[in-house]
Amino acid sequence: MDFREPLYIETLAKYKSVTRAAEILGISQPTLSRCIIAAEERYGVRLFERLGKQLILTHAGQEYIKKGHEILSLGYQLQDMMRDLSNRDGGHIAIAITPSRGRYVLPNILPEFRMRYPDCEIEIYEGDVCQVEQLLEEGTANVGLFLRDPKREEYPKLKMEEICTEQVLLCVGRDSPYPAMGQWRKGFHYPWIDLNRLKGETFLVNSSSMRMGPLSHELFEQYDFRPKMIRTSDLDLNINLAAQGFGVCFCIEISADYCYSVHKPVFLSVGQTPQSFSFVAATHKDAYFSEQVNGLIHIVRQIFSKKR
Repeated sequence: MDFREPLYIETLAKYKSVTRAAEILGISQPTLSRCIIAAEERYGVRLFERLGKQLILTHAGQEYIKKGHEILSLGYQLQDMMRDLSNRDGGHIAIAITPSRGRYVLPNILPEFRMRYPDCEIEIYEGDVCQVEQLLEEGTANVGLFLRDPKREEYPKLKMEEICTEQVLLCVGRDSPYPAMGQWRKGFHYPWIDLNRLKGETFLVNSSSMRMGPLSHELFEQYDFRPKMIRTSDLDLNINLAAQGFGVCFCIEISADYCYSVHKPVFLSVGQTPQSFSFVAATHKDAYFSEQVNGLIHIVRQIFSKKR
C-alpha cells in the first residue's frame, strides 16, 4: 500500500519548506511539489498557503493532517505486522541511535540480540536526536535509543521507556591536580569538584548539534566564566585528549562505564546540583510491537539498568 502522500504532506507541514522537506524525505523538490498539487486537485482545496518564505497549512490542510496521521500510524502498524507474520522465525528490526551512544550501546546489546534472534534482519540508523525522532515518527525505525531532553515535557508521537538515569561528568587526566580535589557529595555519582577551580583550564567542547555542546555552555554560565575552548565533533576524541592532560571535557556517565583510552582518564561530578538525563528506548506510540522489538528493549534494560 502507498502511504507516501500523507507522509509527504505531514513532512512539508513540519518543515514549512519544499527544499527542506524534500531533503528529509530523500526525494526531489519537483516530486514533492507534484504530490501536493495532485492532492489539492483531488480534494478541491488548498492545503498550504505561502507566508513569506514558509508554507503554512490552511484549515483544510490542518484537517488533512489529523486524518493523514491516523492513516500513517495504521499503515506503519500494518507494514510491521505483515513483515513480522511473513517471517515469524526471522523478523526485522530497525534501530535509530545517536552515533556517540551507538559506540557504547550497540556492541553490548547486538551480540545478545543475535543469539536470541539469529535470523532477524537488523538495520541501524545513526543521526542526532532530532533525526532519531524523525525516523521513529515516520516509521522508518522501530525503536530509538537516546538521551531524553529534560527540558522537553512532551513527545506527542512517541512512547518512552526509561532505561536508566545518567549524570554529566567532567573528564580529566589522571596526572592532573583535579582528581585530588574531588569530594563525595550526596546525590552525585562520582567525587564532586567545584568548576571554579578550572577557570584557567582549556575545555574540549562539542559542536552545538551534539548534546554536550549546549550543556557545556550552560555549565559555564552557571559558574560565570568563559574558558579557553577547542571545539570538536567527537566526544571520544575529547575524552582521549583529556586523558592525556590536553584540556578537560564534559561527558555523559555512560562514557565512564564504556569508553576506551590507553591513558585511563578520571571522571568527576560537577554542577551546583546533579545534572541528569534519562536514557530511553523510544517507539512510536501507535506502533506494532513485534517480539523482536520487545526483546531488544528487554536486553537494553537488562544490560544498562544494572549500571546505575
